[in-house]
Amino acid sequence: VINKEIENLNIDILVKLGIKKSTINKLHKLKAKKLGDLSAIETATLEELFAENENISAENLREILSADLIEFTRKIFAALHVDPSYEIVMLHLNNHTHHEIAKRLDSSKDKVKQDISKFFQVLYTLVDALGNKLIGDKNYISMEDLHAVLDGEEDFKVLLLAFKTHDTKWIFNNKTECITSSGKGF
Repeated sequence: VINKEIENLNIDILVKLGIKKSTINKLHKLKAKKLGDLSAIETATLEELFAENENISAENLREILSADLIEFTRKIFAALHVDPSYEIVMLHLNNHTHHEIAKRLDSSKDKVKQDISKFFQVLYTLVDALGNKLIGDKNYISMEDLHAVLDGEEDFKVLLLAFKTHDTKWIFNNKTECITSSGKGF
């Protein structure tokens, strides 16, 4: 059973759990666009699809998908540390320029920018769901609210940057250090 809080998340978020892109592509062919769409796929089909993934089985996936949004977010962020783009994002967060990162990783500046963009693009549906949950009746998200979700400082910085770069829906106020909704996209 997929938790209602995460059923509308884009299926591509599964790549952050270490699920192979080829498996995600097969799910797309089965018309699965959101996590909730997985419940319409037969168990045997899911087990066959996830048999090719060393990192996660269909049974593990069911357990992860039954978690609430906060726990799901924690699982995603725990898995991010093995994402190849995580190192690039951490260097970016530590004020290295795209040029410096490219030189360090023997890559191009454009490829570094593209990797950072793709890394966050997949997280935006999670950020939206999390933001909607945390904002509640108070109309803002404090840094304490975000720290309550993720206690590791590096993960906190990545989550905060995801909110900051997703400027079409979220606005970070430097003065109050709070995040508010822009009202767009809701």
